[in-house]
Amino acid sequence: QHIMALAVLGDRVGQAFQAPLLGLDDQAAIVGDNFRQVGGKAPSVLPDGPLPPPPVPLLGGDQPAAHDDVRQDEPAREVMTCGGAPARVVFATAAEGLSLAGLKVQLAARRFAGVADFVAALPDDVRARRALVYQSKSLQAASPAAPRVLLTSADGGLSFAFESAEGGAEVVELMARRDDGAGFDLYEAKRGDDGFLALSAANPAACARCHGAPARPVWEAYSVWNGVYGGVHGHMHEGSAELSAYRELEAAWTAGKMPRLASLTPEALEPAAFYDKPTEHFATEAVNQFASALGAANAARIVAAARGSAGWEAGKRDFAAAVRGCKLDETALPGWGAAVAAAGARQAAYVDVTTAGASAAGARLSRAFVQAVTFGQAERVGALELVAAKKLGLDAGQWPMTLAPSSMLATPNTFEKDVLAALEAAGEGDLAALSCDQLL
Repeated sequence: QHIMALAVLGDRVGQAFQAPLLGLDDQAAIVGDNFRQVGGKAPSVLPDGPLPPPPVPLLGGDQPAAHDDVRQDEPAREVMTCGGAPARVVFATAAEGLSLAGLKVQLAARRFAGVADFVAALPDDVRARRALVYQSKSLQAASPAAPRVLLTSADGGLSFAFESAEGGAEVVELMARRDDGAGFDLYEAKRGDDGFLALSAANPAACARCHGAPARPVWEAYSVWNGVYGGVHGHMHEGSAELSAYRELEAAWTAGKMPRLASLTPEALEPAAFYDKPTEHFATEAVNQFASALGAANAARIVAAARGSAGWEAGKRDFAAAVRGCKLDETALPGWGAAVAAAGARQAAYVDVTTAGASAAGARLSRAFVQAVTFGQAERVGALELVAAKKLGLDAGQWPMTLAPSSMLATPNTFEKDVLAALEAAGEGDLAALSCDQLL
């Protein structure tokens, strides 16, 4: 039987109607089909006047989840009904249902009093796919003891960022890939005067300071991310300041001293081989999963831009050849030599910066190692930039996930895999399947 139960959410005093029988001046809300009572009695008295609409699940587009479809195996918060018995609130959590539309409806309905509430309502897989940034150039604060937290959906199409420090800004930054896949829009869910998070209009001016216009993710390509816990291929070196700081953070986190991280579970770090150092590094998969999802989303953006260009039909084979790293030359692509030389200079600068940053975190990476994992970058990037300019009429300088002209890709085979997958998803499977011999 469907019920309407009155739940104490325990947020701002006096922000909604007074709840009968509670004996408290607290916010009360009617929670409809997404609310399952697992004990006690439904309230005997309901407020006069129309009831608020039932909440729309974060993950279900614009429609509330049916009561009978609520998953019984999902973790849930316990609240108290008017009868005093615990009740279970469960959001629909199918990851494929995560949508900007659903978030907009929830935020418009003033469901979240702060960052912690919002993050706790996200599905488990989104909260697990994360990066903890302890050195950030963003507007949000970050430190080793209170990193900035980045989360993303499985396809990288919807991402979130917030400060983990208690007392930090009550703001969640959102990045959503557009429906056409050709770009991203940025939003802020910020606490308003009424005490609840509310969503801004798309692309606030402040966001462009870091993300540019048009907006793009600000991230480095796989597999070195300086200033991020586990930022060298998901590893932290034993004896490093980074690993020591992470363990201090983990201790505070598990002790309940980081309320904004309460709904996130710390990863269990395990000794892992790292080339010739089998037990000197500890692995974390969360940042690799985060980076992989974001890289795939950016590849989809590149493919959408390329396919939307006026020169796509004439230039798509050259585009695919450049992505694959096929051997091009001045005959096949006039200007290739100069383009590769320019990309090579940027690659050298990228390797220097990346090596220095990784070494500062205690990773003990040599420049030769970083050079090796970026092998082939200059030729591939140079060719891709030239094809974009000469064949597609596009500026490939907009394609990296960074505003600095340092790198379009770090590990070429990862970039290639992501772009070929994006081509196939866009209906260009035949093109993506062609080998270099066939393309040239």
